[in-house]
Amino acid sequence: MDTQETKKNKSSFVAKIVIFLMLALILGGSTLFWYTQNFLSSLQTNLDQSITSIKEIESNIILFEMQLKDAREIEKNQSLEFLKVNRLQSK
Repeated sequence: MDTQETKKNKSSFVAKIVIFLMLALILGGSTLFWYTQNFLSSLQTNLDQSITSIKEIESNIILFEMQLKDAREIEKNQSLEFLKVNRLQSK
């Protein structure tokens, strides 16, 4: 009887260990999944913010290029006017 009780105790202990390990795996896996989802969500939010910032910078660069083009056109026109005035004064 003593050996049968010992076997029962051992199998009961092993069953408890197996159940504990299964619960630990389930809880650990679900926790890991939750943290991964939060990390990916945070990463997506940061990526969206970065893309928005890049688009704003791009539109500012395009605006700057247009203003620079206008300034060059104005400078070109002023230079031509200056040359006309200078030619008229030379005559």
